[in-house]
Amino acid sequence: MLKALSKIKLTSLNKDEIKEDKIIKSKLEKFEIVFLIVLETKVLNATDAISKILQSKHEDIQNASKMFSALFENLKGFRDSFKDIKNEAINLALKWGTTTEFEEKCISRPKKRSDEISKYYAIEISEDRFRINTFYKTLDIAIDQVYSRSTSLRVICDCCRCLDKVLKQI
Repeated sequence: MLKALSKIKLTSLNKDEIKEDKIIKSKLEKFEIVFLIVLETKVLNATDAISKILQSKHEDIQNASKMFSALFENLKGFRDSFKDIKNEAINLALKWGTTTEFEEKCISRPKKRSDEISKYYAIEISEDRFRINTFYKTLDIAIDQVYSRSTSLRVICDCCRCLDKVLKQI
């Protein structure tokens, strides 16, 4: 992707295209983006396998319910894999020649007492901020989506089991 952007920069005569190229390239070179690419790839790979199986005409609902439960547990396991995913992101960033550190941001803190300095700036620990505000939230959204789908499938399976028992008694 970065190679394609570099090619655009070198070959394009359109100033707007070159400007857009610089903006995209600067964003892709941030470690947070590289990390999210690795994370989203893991999430999509986990869901893609189940998606392909579920598209089969011969798949039954009970097996689909079990697969969603397994996916749910798999995604929950990603929450404990921050360091492993970070290491993968570092390796990818090194391949791309981009930064391997989270961007440090200064934040404004409110004044605690009137006799203190009027503004106090502190650098948040960027990795912790990213882990809490982005990593966990991204995974929690995916986990919640899978959970709601698996719950609805479980309800359908329970209803089918009841109907199956009734039909067998008839």
